[in-house]
Amino acid sequence: MRKLMVWITVNAKKGMRDNLIKILDEPFGHAFTVKQKGCERLERSIDQQNPNCLLLTELWTSRDDWDTYFDLGQKVRDQNGFNKRLGEQLEQDGIQIVFSDLDEVPLPD
Repeated sequence: MRKLMVWITVNAKKGMRDNLIKILDEPFGHAFTVKQKGCERLERSIDQQNPNCLLLTELWTSRDDWDTYFDLGQKVRDQNGFNKRLGEQLEQDGIQIVFSDLDEVPLPD
């Protein structure tokens, strides 16, 4: 089974990037994600051409693990208000998610 790469683009409203990062750094943000079964890596970067755009890269053992995490995360984050606070920082349609199968390239000896 191939591992799953998840590419997430998050577009903050102008001037709201730092607030967005603070929310993502809360216990139900990135810390919640990396504790889930199957999450092997999560990286966050800032787009050099658009400072209001965050790029998240996640590595998961499988799409099933990510789907389980996402469903649980939606439920928990809706209940505790995380998703509402997050959404207030975002442009309309501010999150795009792309999935790809990881195809590891062998390195030369």
